[in-house]
Amino acid sequence: MNGRWLPLAGRHWVPLFLMVVFLLMLGLRYVMQLPELGEEVAGQGTLSERRAAVLADLSRDVLLALLAAALLWAFLDTVWFRRARRMVAAVEDMGAGQLERRTGVGGADELGLIGQAVDRMAERLQHNQQRLLYMNNLINRSPAVVVEWHMGAGWPVLRISDGVSQWGYVPTDFTASGRMYRDFIHPDDLDGVMASREPCFSGDEAHATQAYRIRRADGGWAWVEDRTRIEWDGQGAVMRATGILLDITDRRMAERARQEREALVRRFFELPFIGMAISSAADKRWLEVNGRLCEILGYEREELLGRTWVEMTHPDDVAANVSLFDELLAGRRDGYQMEKRFIRRDGAVVHTEMVVRAVYDTQGHLEHLFTTIQDVTERQRNLALVEERSQQLRQAEERLREANQALERRVVERTEQLRRANQELEAFTYSVSHDLKAPLRGIDGYSQLLQEEYAPRLDEEGRLFVARIRRSVEQMGCLIEDLLDYSRMERRQMTCQDAEVRPLVEQALEACAGDIERLGTRVDNRVGAMRLSVDREGLAVALRNLVGNAVKFSRDSTPPRVEIGAEEADGCRRIWVRDNGIGFDMKYCDRIFGIFQRLHRVEDYAGTGVGLALVAKAAERMNGRVRAESAPGQGAVFYLEFPSS
Repeated sequence: MNGRWLPLAGRHWVPLFLMVVFLLMLGLRYVMQLPELGEEVAGQGTLSERRAAVLADLSRDVLLALLAAALLWAFLDTVWFRRARRMVAAVEDMGAGQLERRTGVGGADELGLIGQAVDRMAERLQHNQQRLLYMNNLINRSPAVVVEWHMGAGWPVLRISDGVSQWGYVPTDFTASGRMYRDFIHPDDLDGVMASREPCFSGDEAHATQAYRIRRADGGWAWVEDRTRIEWDGQGAVMRATGILLDITDRRMAERARQEREALVRRFFELPFIGMAISSAADKRWLEVNGRLCEILGYEREELLGRTWVEMTHPDDVAANVSLFDELLAGRRDGYQMEKRFIRRDGAVVHTEMVVRAVYDTQGHLEHLFTTIQDVTERQRNLALVEERSQQLRQAEERLREANQALERRVVERTEQLRRANQELEAFTYSVSHDLKAPLRGIDGYSQLLQEEYAPRLDEEGRLFVARIRRSVEQMGCLIEDLLDYSRMERRQMTCQDAEVRPLVEQALEACAGDIERLGTRVDNRVGAMRLSVDREGLAVALRNLVGNAVKFSRDSTPPRVEIGAEEADGCRRIWVRDNGIGFDMKYCDRIFGIFQRLHRVEDYAGTGVGLALVAKAAERMNGRVRAESAPGQGAVFYLEFPSS
C-alpha cells in the first residue's frame, strides 16, 4: 500500500475499530448480566420480559456507540486525515519536481508543524533550483565552455556547455557521437597537452592551465585556454576532471600582430636610408638613434646619446627649431617639419629634412618625440647644379630661338628659291615638251622621206645609216616622254582616295595587250577584292610599268608567264607582279630603282631606264614603297606595299 492510501486506511479503520470495541464492551456487559437475569426471574417476572428489557438497553447503547463513532470519524477526518492527504499529495508533487507546490497545512499540532517544515524545505529547494538554473543559463551564455571528461582512453566527454556553439558545434557533437575529446585537438598540440596534464593525473597537482588549438566545425582552428581541475575520491582515484575553455584566438592573433608590428618597427627603425631618433620632451636629449643617423652626423651611437640635438644644430637654425619645439610642448601642434642644417663631427654642414611627431601615453601625456632625418645635402648640391644648368639651358634656348628665327628666314628664302626653281623646271619641261620635240619631229619626218623616196639612190650602208637615225629618234622620243612623266609625277598633286585594285590591274594589262599577244605571254590575274587609299593615276602608272617590264623581260622564257596578285599581311596591303624571265642579281636591287639605271643593253631589251624610277617615285608619293626579289635566270617579283590603315 503506497503513501497515498495510508490516510484512507486510517480514515476507515479507526472508526470501525472503535465501533468493534464498543460492541465488545456491550457484549461483555450483556454476558455479565446473564447470572443476574437468572436470580431475578423468580422475583421480578418472566425471563422473556427481562431479556427483552436487556436487549432494549443493548440496542440503545449500540445506537449511541454508532453515533459516537460517526461523530469521531467526522472529527478526525476534518482535523487530521484531510490535512494529511493534502500534505501527502503536495510532497509527491514536490518529489516530481514541482518545487513551487506548497502543502497549505497549518496549525500548532504535529501535523501542522510537519506541513510548515515541508513548505520551508520546498521553498529552499525552489530557491536553490532557480539559482542553479540561473547559473546554468549564465554558463551557457558565457563565452567560456565548461566541460567534464571521463578519464578513459581518448577522454570521452560526459558533459559540455552550450558555449561550444561559438565553434559551430552542439553539445551532442561531443557527448553522443562517439568521438573523443582528443580528436578535436590539433595534432601538433596533442603531445604538449598530454605532458601538461600528466602531473594532475599522477596526483601531484590539482590544476593545469594550457593553451592549444581545437578544431572548429568549419575545419578551421581556434586557440583555447584550458583550465583543468582534477578531483580524487578517498582512495586516491580520479573522480572527476572538469575544464573551463576560453577562446583566446583574438588574443593570440593580437599578440602575433603586436609581435609582428614590433619586429616591423625594429626593422623600420634600422632602415639604412633614413635617420631616426627618439628624443626626450624634457631636456632635448636623444634617447635612441639608429645607425643611419650616426652616419649622417658622423658620431658613434654612445656619443649622440650623451648630447642634445641643440648642440649639433647649425646656429642659424636653432631659433626656428626651438620655437617649433616650444609650440609642440604647449600643445598647439602635434608635430612639425622643417629643413635644418646640422654640424657634423668633422665640422662639415649637412643639410637635412626633419619631421618630428609627438608620442603620447595612454593618459594623453607627452611621452617622447619621434624624429626622422633625411640627408638632402646631395640634393641641395644637385638643385644648385640644376639651377646652374637651367640658367645655361635658358641661355641656350635663347640662342636656339634666335637661330630658329634665322632658320625661318632662310627657309622662307629657300622656299622662294625653290618656287623659282620649280617655275624654271616647269619652263624647262614646257621647253622639252615643245621646243625639243619640234626638231625631233623634223628629223623624224625628213629621215622618213629620205628612207621612202631616196632609198633606191642610197647604197646599203646609207640605208643602214637612215634606219639607225630613225631608231635613235624613236628612242629619243621615248626618253623625252618618260622624263616628262617622271617630272609630272614629281610635281603633280596626289589625291588619295579609296580605289579598287583589280580594275587598275586590268587597265595595265589592257595597255600591254599588244605585247602580251605578240609574245604569247600567259597572264594569271589573281587580284581579288581589295581597296587602297591611293592616287588612282599614280597607282595606274606604277602598275603599267611593272606589268610592261614583266612582259618584256620574260619574252625568252618558254612559255613566258606573268602573275599578278594582292594580299594583306604583316600590317600592310601588298600587290605583286611576278615573271619567269631572266631575273637579276640582288646586289643591284637598289640600283634598278634609280633614274636612267639599266642592267641590260638597249640592243637586248629596249627601254630608257626611267620606268622603275617612276614606280618608286609614285609609291613614295603615295606613302608606300616598292621592293624586289630575284635571282639570275629565275625570274623576278616586284612588290608594291601600302599601310593597312
